[in-house]
Amino acid sequence: MRISKTKVLDFLVRCQIERGGYTGNDIAKLAKNIPVSPQALRKRINYWSSTDQDFNQLTYLGQRTIPITLDDFILIDQRLKEKPLGRMSDILREINDNQQKQGKNPIPQTSFYRFINSRKESLTGDAPRELQWLILFGITVVDTYNLANARASLSTVFSYTDLKTFGGIDIDGIASRLQEAQKWFQQTYPGADPFEWFPRIRPRSKVIRNLLSRIKAEESLSDQALLLFEAQVDFIVRLKDILIDELIHKMGRIQRSKDDNRQKIENRIRTQWIDKYYDVGGKVSVNPNEGNLAQLKELLDRGKPESNEAELELMKQHQVDYEKIYERIKKLTNNFSEVEISYHHTTAQVLLALCCGERKWEFLTEEERKNLTKNRLIQDMRAPEQYLKAVLTKKLISYIHKGKITFAHSFKYQDIGKVIESLELSDTDWMVTWGDIEKLIEGTYPFNFKSEIHQITHLDNKEDKSDYQSASKIPFLQVQNQVSGLVTDHNPEWFSSHKEIFEKMTDGMFEMEYDELTFLIRLYEAIGFLGRNLRYADSPSFYRLQYFIQRYLSDATLDLEFRHLWKIYEDLTGHKTPLIIIDSMGIDSRRKSLFAKIHGRYRTIGFADVRAISRYLLPVFSSNCRSSDSEAMNMMEIINHAKSVLGDEFKFCAGNAHTVSRVAAGLAFAGHRVLLLGRYPHSATKPGKICLSRLRKHLELINKVGKLVREDSEFGKIFTSREHIFAYGMNVRNLQRDLGMLILWNSKQKGYDLDDLIQLVETSNRQKRVVRIVERGVTRVSEPNVSMVLKSAELILLMSAIVNILNGKQSSKWRGMSPVSMENIALFVPAGLWKMVEGC
Repeated sequence: MRISKTKVLDFLVRCQIERGGYTGNDIAKLAKNIPVSPQALRKRINYWSSTDQDFNQLTYLGQRTIPITLDDFILIDQRLKEKPLGRMSDILREINDNQQKQGKNPIPQTSFYRFINSRKESLTGDAPRELQWLILFGITVVDTYNLANARASLSTVFSYTDLKTFGGIDIDGIASRLQEAQKWFQQTYPGADPFEWFPRIRPRSKVIRNLLSRIKAEESLSDQALLLFEAQVDFIVRLKDILIDELIHKMGRIQRSKDDNRQKIENRIRTQWIDKYYDVGGKVSVNPNEGNLAQLKELLDRGKPESNEAELELMKQHQVDYEKIYERIKKLTNNFSEVEISYHHTTAQVLLALCCGERKWEFLTEEERKNLTKNRLIQDMRAPEQYLKAVLTKKLISYIHKGKITFAHSFKYQDIGKVIESLELSDTDWMVTWGDIEKLIEGTYPFNFKSEIHQITHLDNKEDKSDYQSASKIPFLQVQNQVSGLVTDHNPEWFSSHKEIFEKMTDGMFEMEYDELTFLIRLYEAIGFLGRNLRYADSPSFYRLQYFIQRYLSDATLDLEFRHLWKIYEDLTGHKTPLIIIDSMGIDSRRKSLFAKIHGRYRTIGFADVRAISRYLLPVFSSNCRSSDSEAMNMMEIINHAKSVLGDEFKFCAGNAHTVSRVAAGLAFAGHRVLLLGRYPHSATKPGKICLSRLRKHLELINKVGKLVREDSEFGKIFTSREHIFAYGMNVRNLQRDLGMLILWNSKQKGYDLDDLIQLVETSNRQKRVVRIVERGVTRVSEPNVSMVLKSAELILLMSAIVNILNGKQSSKWRGMSPVSMENIALFVPAGLWKMVEGC
C-alpha cells in the first residue's frame, strides 16, 4: 500500500508540538492506522528525513515517550545554555532527583541521552557537530571553519613562541602576532569580542590547553571547538596586556639610557656655557659698551640651561623609539578612539585631545603645557614638532602605568572603578567597621601579636619508644605512601572535594575516571614527580603520569591539597598558625620564554617564586610571578590562599621591605582583617586630618574594594601596581594607602622587632632548593604550568614535616622547632637499590 507523505508529516508534526518529538510507539500506532508494517514506515520516514527539510526538523525521542514535564524541559534548555560542556549525566541526575521527590519512576539513561542529543540538534539546527556548543553560545562561525586548522592555529598563530630573541623581548614580533591573531579570530568568528568572553574563562585559563591536549583529534568535536575558542580568546587578551607591559618597560629602558648619558651631555653644555660666559665677560671688561653688556645680560638671564638642552638632545637620540611606541599605542586604541581608551584626569583629557588632533599645542594654555612637560624650552616653543611625539609618548606611558588612562579592551589596564561601582555589599561583607577605623586612629587597635605568636607546639608523645635516628634515610616513596594513607582519614570529604574542584576547572566537561584510591595514588605520584623537578624520561613509571597531570592537575587541585595536609598537621600537633612570613627568590627557567626576566637581586633569568611559610617553616603558599614584581603586588593572592588553609586563626603576615607597602597593608586589612607587619622602608607616619576624614567618610568604598580583592586576587595585583583608581570620583587607591598607613603606624607604636623572625624564611628557601636540586633547580616547564611545579615542591616539604612528626614523636626533638627537615629523607633512590629495600 502506498504511504501518504502528507498524512505522515501531519501526524509527526502534531507529536512534535505536543511532546517535542515522536517516538517508536507513535510510528507503530500510525503504521497500524495506515495500515503498513512499522518497519516499512520507519524506513520511509528515514528516507524522507534525509531528503525533505520538513522531516529533517522533526525530533525522534526514542522507542518510548519519557515522562518529562514542562518544568523538566525548561530545566534541560537552561542547563544546556548555561553549561554546554556539562555532562548529560548531571542533568539526568538532577531530573531523576525531582522525579523521586514526586514519587515517579526514574528516566532511563539511554532514552534520556537520546532526547538530550535530539534537543541539542533542535537548538543548533543543521549545524555541523563540531559547532554545536559555539552556536548554543550565540557565536557566529564562518562556513569555511575547519577544526583541524583551528587546532593547528594554537601552534602557529596563537602561540607565545619566537617572541623573544637573545637581544630581549621582540615588541615588533608581539605586535605582529597580536594583529595576526585578531585578524584570524575576526575572520573565523565574525562579530565575537574576545574581551566579552574573557571573564568567563579567566578562572580556567591555565588548564584550557592541557585539557585540549588530552582529547584525540577525532573525538569530542564540539568540545574541541569550544576549548579552541576559549584558548584563542585567552591568548588575545593576555598578549595585548603583555604588549602594553613591554611598551612600559621599553620606556623605562629608554629613560635609563638617557639617565646614563645625561651627565656627560650636561657637562659638555655647561662647559660651552662657561666658555661663552668667559668670552663675553672678557669683552665687557675690555670694552663695556652697550652691545657687550646686552650680550652679558642675555647670557645671565638665560641661566644655566644644561638640563633642558640635554633633555632635548637626548630626545633626538631616541626619537625613533618614541615614534614606534606612539604608533603602537595609536594602533591599539584605533587612533585614540573614545571607545578604546578613557581618561580619568584633566591633563589626561588634554593629552588624548592632542593625540587625536582635536587640539593643537600652540593653543594650549601655559598651565596645560607645564602639566605635559617640565622642560621650559619645549613649553616656550610655539610648535615643537620635533619633540612633540616624545613629549606625548612619555606622558601617555606614564599615565597608562599610573592608571590615569585606561583601556576598554584590556584586563590588566581596564577601568577597575566601574567594577567597584558595580559591587553590592551584603551584611557579611563589611570587614572594616567604623569602630575599627576609630581604634586605628587612636592607636588602640588590639594587635595581641605576642600572645598569639608565642605558642608552644604540643606534639603527641604517647608512642615515645624509639629514639630519633637522623642517619637512617627514609625513601621518598615511603614518605609519599605514609602521608597519602593519612590524608583521607583526617579529611573524610577528601575525594568529593577533589571531584568538585575537577568539575569546576573542566566546566563539567569530563567525568572523574578514577576511584578514590587510584586518584589518591596518582595525585601523590604526580606531586612527587613535579616537586622534585624530574622529567618523564627519568623513569618508565613517570610516563603514565602525563595523562593524569594534563587532565586532572591544576593550581586549584594543589591548593586544595595544601588544606588537606595542613589539617593533618593541625590534628597531630593541635597547633594553630596566626602568622605567616612572606618572601620570594629567583628561579632560573627557559631563557627564550617570553615570560622569563632577569631578577634584580638573584640575577636569575626566569621568574620569582613568591612563598609564604609559618613560624615553624611549614609551607603555606607558593606561586610564580614576574621577576620584576614584588611580594606586595601578590599580597592578596597569598592572603586569600592562606585564609583558606589556616582559617580564622590566621591574623598576621610579615616580610621585608619588598613585602610591606601601604597599599598592600590596606588591602590585607580590608579583605580579611589581616595585619601586615615587618620592615617598612619609609617612616611609618600617621595620615593627616584630611586623609582620616576621607577614611571615615568612605567606609563603604573601602569594604567594596575589600570584597573585590577577596573574591578575585588578580584585582589585588592591579591595585598595588597603580597609583590612581577612580570610583565615584574618588581615588580609591589612596583610601587603601591611608588605611595601610594607619596599620603600619599602629605597628610602629607597638615596637615589634621582627627581623629575626623574618630571616627564618631563608632557611626554608634553602630547603626548597634541596627538594628541587635536579638540574640546579632550573625549571623546564613553560607557562602556565610553572606554578604547579613550585606548589608541588612545597607539598613535599609539608609531607616531610608530617612524616618527621609521625616517625619521631619524641617532644625533645620537635617541640619549639621546625619539623620540616629533608636530612633523613632520601629524595632519590637508584632503581636497583630500591628493589633491595622493598625486599627487606
